[in-house]
Amino acid sequence: MDMSHVGFKALLLDENWSTSANEDLLIGHFKKLGECRWNGIGFGPKDPGKNRDGSKPNWFDDTYPVREDYPVGGLSSEASILEVLAAIKARVPYLFRYEVPVSEGSKILRLKMVPQTARDLACHAAAALGDGWQLMLFKNGFTLYKAVKSYEHGIQLHPPKR
Repeated sequence: MDMSHVGFKALLLDENWSTSANEDLLIGHFKKLGECRWNGIGFGPKDPGKNRDGSKPNWFDDTYPVREDYPVGGLSSEASILEVLAAIKARVPYLFRYEVPVSEGSKILRLKMVPQTARDLACHAAAALGDGWQLMLFKNGFTLYKAVKSYEHGIQLHPPKR
């Protein structure tokens, strides 16, 4: 995303004023001006939850899809699956959701020849987890779960489609 397209407006409120009432007034004002496309259409800091994975991308995600080659770095030549997944989640500026039990995530991965990008590391971890695990790439991030589900708006990275 080009940071010159990002901005914000702030309003200092007296402690006696209700923030939510003023927020509604400001949103209404800027919507009338056509300057508030992001509000109320799925863009925001909240993780929508696993049940909404693969839903149709909103205009923000269509305009600014995640960088699957986002550099992660900082990992040693060996790390557990859970360490790799936690590093990806901590370093990427988008959704990276996974649910891996310690019993399966403690397996050690050799990373010396793996490019330190979100996609490459996630694919390496998913492959090490093996059958029954599904790694998906969506316009708003990645998911890794022990499941096999079809998604209309995602790309299945693991297992590879045949």
